[in-house]
Amino acid sequence: MKNFLLIIVSIVLIFKIDAQSIQWGPTIKTNYVLHTDLSTHTGDYLGEINGFEYYAYYDMIKWEGKLRSTYFLFYETKGTTLSNFSDFGKHSYDLIGVTSSNSKICITHLSTETKKNKEIKIDFYNPKTFQLENSSSLISFYTVGKNEPFIRFVQSENKEYNLFLVYGKDAETDEKGLIITCFNKDYELVWRNIYSPNEEWNGSIGDIYITNTGKALLHFLDYNDPKSNNIKTFHFSEIYDQEISEISQELETPIKIIDYKLGDYSNGKYLFVYSDATNVYGSTVDFKTKSTKDILNQKTYTGKWKIDKIADLKNGKFTIAIQNRDVTTITVKGGGSSSNKYFSWNRSFIFIGINGENDDITFSKKLRRNYNHMQFWEPAKLQLLIEPFYFVKDGNLHLVYNTERKTEESVSNSDENPSYFYYYRARTTVKPLTKMVTISEDGKLKVRTIMDSKEEKGTCLSKFLHLDANNDLIIAKSIKKKATFGIVKL
Repeated sequence: MKNFLLIIVSIVLIFKIDAQSIQWGPTIKTNYVLHTDLSTHTGDYLGEINGFEYYAYYDMIKWEGKLRSTYFLFYETKGTTLSNFSDFGKHSYDLIGVTSSNSKICITHLSTETKKNKEIKIDFYNPKTFQLENSSSLISFYTVGKNEPFIRFVQSENKEYNLFLVYGKDAETDEKGLIITCFNKDYELVWRNIYSPNEEWNGSIGDIYITNTGKALLHFLDYNDPKSNNIKTFHFSEIYDQEISEISQELETPIKIIDYKLGDYSNGKYLFVYSDATNVYGSTVDFKTKSTKDILNQKTYTGKWKIDKIADLKNGKFTIAIQNRDVTTITVKGGGSSSNKYFSWNRSFIFIGINGENDDITFSKKLRRNYNHMQFWEPAKLQLLIEPFYFVKDGNLHLVYNTERKTEESVSNSDENPSYFYYYRARTTVKPLTKMVTISEDGKLKVRTIMDSKEEKGTCLSKFLHLDANNDLIIAKSIKKKATFGIVKL
């Protein structure tokens, strides 16, 4: 009986919810509605320039499988005051990425000179006027074959390095391969390599990661049978300038992989986490010893498990965050025609702790989430309210996310997966709660409600969240054309 009562008390403590005080700045009416039930727009916190914070607002969607060109608008804040904002610019882009340098807002995009000759260009915007100041070419290449050019862009976690990976022929040397180019924050060239992977590798590029010191890590998927999508081998390449190191990892049993992610780990190693429908796995990747080591193999209930975050707690401990989420295409037929809708559903988290000194798994905890979004365009990047914001502070992992008001946080199982009939009556979550969960290094969870969109008259824009110079949380909300920024003292 005592044990039973202890369990009940533990559950109450773990899922205790108390409102967190927010110090809101002034509410400002802007020129555009930032989100609706069917909106496609996303956004990014770009960073600080000359004492002001900057944000980009845009959409990144597909039409018939290809990215549609996009337009931008920008926001500027000083503290919790929305001090300036733009209209949508007159320039549209085949977008690759949007970042900030030490003095400019930067948009990188694909420019087509001819069907074969391509350029990755960068446009620099004045952060005070939001006007285009100048453009320059970063990478010139020729496409190989008839397919759309393969281009990937990633930024280091500290935002100090920008990495482009392009498959094609270099415009200067005519050399074919993976053109890997690393720039610093101001888009000054750091290093460049035209890399040809091992000819015996048979597969495709998976994850791409760049460290806070400018090293690139590439992951390759090697298929047992391409028709079945079963993976039999992983390959890894670490590249810095002309230095290249390669490792392969054979799997005992081929798997049908759902998601994968690379991240930094202890003692100069990397951590590679991947999932299938019912398991999450993890391996260390050590280029010093040319070896990999399996350290995680955890059974889950059936779901669409995506790897959200590999968090370094800066104390020798690591926390992995995975989430049961997906975007499902719903085809609606009628009147002799059909159309598609795209339903983003977001369910439970699983948090897994790892001791980086001995590779021991220290905890595994679940937390339920319910959040839905419907739209009529296929997303290449999720809408503004969907993605959680993750950050590490004081040796703990924190995340902030929107969820339905009646979410049962302690109930996580396969029943949460949307059914066939659920899809056809599904709607976007309206007036959600915004919550913050803190996961300690030993796996204790504390869930707090940061804001109630009904009471606050605005919904949290999770893509705009960030920590300020004092490591306090800057939060944003909007309703119709009105936007407000606030601060949560942590």
